[in-house]
Amino acid sequence: MSGLPVGVYFYSYSKNVKQAREQANWVKDNLKNYKLDLPVAFDWESWSSFNGTGMSFYTINKSANEFLRVLEDEGYKGMLYSSKNYLERIWYPTEYETWLAQYNTKATYNGEYSIWQMCDTGIVDGIKGDVDIDIMYLDK
Repeated sequence: MSGLPVGVYFYSYSKNVKQAREQANWVKDNLKNYKLDLPVAFDWESWSSFNGTGMSFYTINKSANEFLRVLEDEGYKGMLYSSKNYLERIWYPTEYETWLAQYNTKATYNGEYSIWQMCDTGIVDGIKGDVDIDIMYLDK
């Protein structure tokens, strides 16, 4: 055991609330034998095909909240992962924590966030290739 806290990141391709609920149930079923230290993060980034999904901004927000609600009902903590741009333009305020993705030397997002992903070109001894670098704020 490495002693690192463990959470889950889920990249969703849901096209409606029903699919988001089904995905959350799949995650829940696959996590039932594991204890997490950190939240389950919901990420939806299929913006290039957004118009083809037939979803509205309202529906994508409902889908994210449904996914996170299902997991929280099972005792897991939920979190929304998104870029600064989409947090400011698409996502409605939520009761869930936020994991901010903003590749910059300083976070300029004005909303609340618990984790900041500052780059995807980090270097970590023992890992070949680029890695994401994230900062988790314990007091937020």
